[in-house]
Amino acid sequence: MKKFKLILTAILMTATFSVFAEEGFQLVSEDEYREQISFERPFDRTRGMIVRGSPKINIHKPSISNAVTSPINIDISFEADEGATIDIESIEVLYGWLFDITDRIKEHGQLSAKGLLASNVTLPEGNHTIKLVIKDNKGRKGVKEFLISIEN
Repeated sequence: MKKFKLILTAILMTATFSVFAEEGFQLVSEDEYREQISFERPFDRTRGMIVRGSPKINIHKPSISNAVTSPINIDISFEADEGATIDIESIEVLYGWLFDITDRIKEHGQLSAKGLLASNVTLPEGNHTIKLVIKDNKGRKGVKEFLISIEN
């Protein structure tokens, strides 16, 4: 009986651990990365344009000033101007200049009007350009483009 209880306890602990373990996801595949770097970047007329009162996008994690190791955690906050609210349905997440990865973020990340959280996100080694677009309820668009450098 004691052996049975010990085995049952071990099974329950394993099951509990796997439920609570943060399962990661692959944000971009190696093939998508290679395809993206093979294209020349098109000219973006909106790059650098800031509309007064547009939402702000703040990158807390991963580091965008130093190379990081995959998997990474993502922690991004959104700020609406006074009197406005973030329209979370308007979010767009673009990888490089080819791939829309919004659905991947919505499926695996925690997305709210306050921001985006995602854990255990894998990326291939190299430089990854991500463009995040969010609008407020007044239709103003906040855009943040940033580079994540992965060294494994």
